[in-house]
Amino acid sequence: MRSRRSFGRRSCCSAAAVLALCPAPGALAQEPERCFQLPAGHYAAGVVHHLSQNAVPHRIDPAAGVCVAAARWSEVEAATQHIDRVYWKVSRPLADECEEKALAEWATREKLRFDISTAYDLKRRPAGRTLYLRSFTSEEMAVNRRKLREAPRDEACKATAIALAAQATAPSLRSCATALSL
Repeated sequence: MRSRRSFGRRSCCSAAAVLALCPAPGALAQEPERCFQLPAGHYAAGVVHHLSQNAVPHRIDPAAGVCVAAARWSEVEAATQHIDRVYWKVSRPLADECEEKALAEWATREKLRFDISTAYDLKRRPAGRTLYLRSFTSEEMAVNRRKLREAPRDEACKATAIALAAQATAPSLRSCATALSL
């Protein structure tokens, strides 16, 4: 059985120890942090994904961007380097707006992260459009490559029902010319 004296000291000291070991809620926010702005869209989500996977505490501030403790900045750099290795790798040049529309619909149905952007030549002139499937990991990149190989190819613009109906009912020029010559 413990003596009262040690029990008294422990209960007295334990309250002080709790106050000393548990900082006030705002005290953790005083740690210096670094924030960075990322391009809008999937790239920022990829970096945040890696920070979360590696248990790096972070916060998203609408004005400052993604903020982390300054001491953990090397982990942010590692996350962006990893994203840079896989993010841009799965792409396909698009032949025309019909193929663009078909692949955008396909990627949406497949629930893939994707962007379509204009590619430029060395003289900064538009050189076509490109579909990018956005990957956050090497495994996801491999899956996206396989899916893109299986995606629809050479989609031609399909005539709408209205255009087909107009073709079926419209008289040909030859029949009009024949009717005028009578």
